[in-house]
Amino acid sequence: MNSLTALAHATAPAAPAFNRDLYITAATVIPVLFLAINAQPVFQYFGLTTPASRSQASQGQLTAVGVATIIVYFFMVVGIAGEIVAILALNHQTASPAVQDLVLVTTIMLTVAAGLGPILGAFSARARLEALAHLRR
Repeated sequence: MNSLTALAHATAPAAPAFNRDLYITAATVIPVLFLAINAQPVFQYFGLTTPASRSQASQGQLTAVGVATIIVYFFMVVGIAGEIVAILALNHQTASPAVQDLVLVTTIMLTVAAGLGPILGAFSARARLEALAHLRR
């Protein structure tokens, strides 16, 4: 029995090493991504629309703007959580797999959101041009 116990402990895998580079990168990149996202006009529109500007919109437009606004705010809340968790993990020099996944997913989500801004802006500009062309007919 002693030899089996010793064998079991000898072959136990070591705990994964703390991935310091991931947390340093995330703690640095997440605030930069916040700036990149908030500087884009398409995201500013969702965050800054007022009830007065919404009164001129149709119900379908209001629903689309409402859903997009909720998505933008969700990304911001998750991003803040990811930043705080990354800083805490660096401070404690340890992190669970769930913490590592949260930081990684947060960084990826914000990177995608920053890249989507110009794409959404281009589609929005094209839709406005098409609407103007339709009105001129």
